Amino acid sequence: MTNKSTNTGEKKLLIIDGPSNTGKTTLCGNLEGKSDYTIIEEAPTFIKNRPQIFRGQDLPPIPQTLEEEQAVQKLLFEIELERLREAERILKDGEKVVLDRSFLSTVSIAYSFEEGLSYRGAFDHSLTLLDAYVEQINNLRVNMNIFFYFLVADYNKIRDRNNTRGKKLSDQWLEQRLIDKQHDFFYGQQDKFDAKVIDTTHKTGDEIVGIITTNIGGRK
Repeated sequence: MTNKSTNTGEKKLLIIDGPSNTGKTTLCGNLEGKSDYTIIEEAPTFIKNRPQIFRGQDLPPIPQTLEEEQAVQKLLFEIELERLREAERILKDGEKVVLDRSFLSTVSIAYSFEEGLSYRGAFDHSLTLLDAYVEQINNLRVNMNIFFYFLVADYNKIRDRNNTRGKKLSDQWLEQRLIDKQHDFFYGQQDKFDAKVIDTTHKTGDEIVGIITTNIGGRK
C-alpha cells in the first residue's frame, strides 16, 4: 500500500501513525473539528464499538511470548482490513477520512519487540501478514488520495504525555528501547510511503493541523 497522492480524485484518506503518546488521537480529533474529517478510531476502540463484527474479541495487554504476539498480529491485521473497508464506504459517500494508526503500527511494534525484547521471528511474521493484507486491499476500487503522516516526539515528552492520559499506558509499553525502535522503523518507512514525519514535541495542535493542511495542498 503506497501513497496515491498523485491521483486526481478528491477523496482523501489520511493515515496518522507513530509510537504511543506522540499525539495521533489528539491530531485526529483536531482534524475532525477543524477540517471536517471523519475519524476511524484506532484498533482497540474500533473493535469495542463493533461487537457484531468481532464477537467480543479484545486485544490483550502486551504479549509475553512470541506466540502471543503472533496471535495479536493476526487479529490486528483482520481489524485493519475492516477499518479500511469502512474507510472505503465513507469515501464513496464523498467524505474525507483519517485513520488513527494503521497496519504500520502492528509492523513497527513487531520490529520493536524483535529488536528490544528478543521475540525472534515477530517482525518476519508481521511482514508475512502484511503481504496478505496488501494483496487484499489492492482489490479496493475507490480512487483515493492517500497521505501518510508519522508523528514522533522526544522520549521525555512521551513519558510526560502519558501522565496526562485518561487511561495511562503501562511502563512496559513505554520502555525507551521499544519507543526508540518504533521511531527507527517509521523513519525507515518515510520514503517508501512518501510520508511526512512531524516531530510534535514542541508543537501545538493548531500548528500540526496547519502543517498537514499545507502539505496536502502542496501535493495535489
